[in-house]
Amino acid sequence: MGFSVFAYAYLPQNMALNLLGITGNVMTIFMFGGPLTAIRTVVREQNTRALNLGFTCIVNLNCVLWFFYAYFMLDDPYIYLQDGVGILLATLQLGLFARYGVQRH
Repeated sequence: MGFSVFAYAYLPQNMALNLLGITGNVMTIFMFGGPLTAIRTVVREQNTRALNLGFTCIVNLNCVLWFFYAYFMLDDPYIYLQDGVGILLATLQLGLFARYGVQRH
């Protein structure tokens, strides 16, 4: 929050918008890819107990919807680029479910 206030108050508007947009993109990509920290466990144990199928499906759907809206309606690369990466990361997770099946916790 302090970073955002600093950028808004002390940086030129164009620079603040770019800096905050890129920062938001990086944070969002980390959120989308967070479950992939368990990829080593999933592959080693050959099961997906460390992943949440519901979360993965919702993230994939969310990214697809936002990607198409941002690309075709808004023409906003800050949104469609991060959601394009989110689609790739969520699809990778879905691929792990396809490969190893769905296990309950």
